[in-house]
Amino acid sequence: MSVPIADFGVNGKFPSSVGGTGTSVKYFPRNVSYTAGATWVASPSTPSSSKGTGCLLVPGDGKLNGQLFVVKACGDFLQAATESSSEVTVALYAVTGNILSSPTYTQLAVTAAYANPADAVSYPWSLVTTLYGDTSSGLCGGYYTPSVAGVLGTTATSSSVLTGINFNTGNSLMNNAPFGLVIGVTFGQSFAANAANLYQLVIEA
Repeated sequence: MSVPIADFGVNGKFPSSVGGTGTSVKYFPRNVSYTAGATWVASPSTPSSSKGTGCLLVPGDGKLNGQLFVVKACGDFLQAATESSSEVTVALYAVTGNILSSPTYTQLAVTAAYANPADAVSYPWSLVTTLYGDTSSGLCGGYYTPSVAGVLGTTATSSSVLTGINFNTGNSLMNNAPFGLVIGVTFGQSFAANAANLYQLVIEA
């Protein structure tokens, strides 16, 4: 049985949310609470092209060296009713490099592009990604299964294979994690009403 070893800290009651105008990828931010049980707010450490803080860090203490581990993510998205031919995708990205100043985002898994039915209705999505690698080879890759609006996609190999990964001591520029993980959503057209929620992002092994 898989055991959660790292969690993004979101759920159905306290999701991480993005939306608004723009057609570039929108990364989901980490949520923080003022006090236990209080309303959650998006933290200022939202992953961006210039800063990777806010991502979910993969443990760098050797426990995942040579192990299969699963990244589970799910949420929903809503496209503006005025969109007629736009498509939306949701993807899992690895974050490497320098988390504070020059992160690199590498797509590992992605949903099939979903065309807007112009009904302003939210549709669920999920990504289940199995990764594996080891410090000796420095490689980490795997395979994933996407689903959108209740339709299961085809299992595929990860979009890229990470290199230079150290599961034992991590990367000092990544807070001693081998790499981080983040979910991003991309809307095909720019509308203020575009919105998406992340309800789950967890690493299990």
